[in-house]
Amino acid sequence: MHLEHRYITDLITEQAVQQLEQLAAGEQPFYLSVHYTAPHSPWDAASHPEEVRERYRDCAFESTPDLPVHPNQTTSSPVGDTPEKRREYLTGYYAAITAMDAGIGRILHALKEAGEADNTLVVFTADNGVCMGHHGVWGKGNATFPQNMYEQSVKIPCILRGPGVPAGVTAEGLYSHCDLYPTLLEYAGIRDVPQNPGMAGRSFAALLQGEGEDATRDHVLIFEEYGAVRMVRGKKYKYVHRYPFGPCELYHLPSDPDEQHNLIDDPSCADIVTKMQRQLYEGFAAATVGCNDGLLYPVSGKGQRRKLDGSPAGTFWTDPGLRK
Repeated sequence: MHLEHRYITDLITEQAVQQLEQLAAGEQPFYLSVHYTAPHSPWDAASHPEEVRERYRDCAFESTPDLPVHPNQTTSSPVGDTPEKRREYLTGYYAAITAMDAGIGRILHALKEAGEADNTLVVFTADNGVCMGHHGVWGKGNATFPQNMYEQSVKIPCILRGPGVPAGVTAEGLYSHCDLYPTLLEYAGIRDVPQNPGMAGRSFAALLQGEGEDATRDHVLIFEEYGAVRMVRGKKYKYVHRYPFGPCELYHLPSDPDEQHNLIDDPSCADIVTKMQRQLYEGFAAATVGCNDGLLYPVSGKGQRRKLDGSPAGTFWTDPGLRK
């Protein structure tokens, strides 16, 4: 095996361009999925090209919060707990995004050169958000224990471009990654697909075809991949449930976008909590398959094989029921 000691973003881009050129030269429709590691850590100076980092040498990073480290912060991510570390990690983080952006530009250029730019749906998204000092957290959901569900950790970018997709339109509704599977199938005209009645996603292909948004959806479900933490996100409220014992959270996002005021024990919100608990429970009950249910596995934040109590795989919580 030949290993190349080069910047991984550039290697991923080059491999993607090569694959794209080969696929576009054929007669069949193609699907290409490109998975950059950027802007995941590490963010230290040695991990990113100096010519890209140099762009941020004089950046004040004023748009990124500079807060004390969150008391629940773990060591799963580099922590900018000094001014020097904060500057180094923010420089690396934004440099990683810049280098990735240049790589995506190369891929789109290759698509154009192949003559397929106007015949291809392009989707740009990510698998999770990340806090870079937001709330005092450095990293994503498993950067804290218990795992956090802050908006910065769960919100992701999603940009789509392709035939028939209206330009310059910003969707205002609620969507999740679960929606991409049925959306791509419907957009591509693929109908002969086994139907799963419990599938969590709903197609938004109509939106891509200029027909507007589905006004009937009032919430989406989110789960933490590293632990028994789940969330239901509505248009105004978000409810976070931690199995089996909490702490749970409720935020009114229009008035509290920074999630500073947990309303879980506010008597005036009791009906809202009950409603969102039911949405969460019923939604996951319909879509979850038996022993694959992540809430049954107590974990330490490093994946569901690293249990808090050292128990072997298959050991369940004794009471996974909803409780505040």
